[in-house]
Amino acid sequence: MGHNVIGCGRRVDRLEKLKEELSNYSGRHIFLPCDTSDYESVLQFRDRLYEKNVDIDVLIANAGISLRPKALWEISNCDFDRIVQTNLNGVFYTFRAFVPTMIEMSCRPGSRKFKHNSYPAGWPITNKSPLTNITIYYF
Repeated sequence: MGHNVIGCGRRVDRLEKLKEELSNYSGRHIFLPCDTSDYESVLQFRDRLYEKNVDIDVLIANAGISLRPKALWEISNCDFDRIVQTNLNGVFYTFRAFVPTMIEMSCRPGSRKFKHNSYPAGWPITNKSPLTNITIYYF
């Protein structure tokens, strides 16, 4: 018996490739487009999963973008806002959309888990540090 793997992303081509890579493994594999920096997109993703009767035991918010290293004063406001929207707000939106139902459906302590993690291109995303205290939570 394999694991069920559910994923989302903005790039449909990468979702299709991942689905193809997992096709040799047993379990349910669902990959749907979603932009986690957009709360409405996250809600639509969640609703589509629930329409498919998907039960989520572990939620990992792993979306993240980064820039090539440069001096802080060289980063444009637009780039900075895009990073925060994806790396910080995206995690918040994902947890906000999924965790209440996960808690409601939890039948035993420790049966549901969620965590954020993001290291795009090998660089840790430091702007996620405000989420650290709320994300390692077992219920």
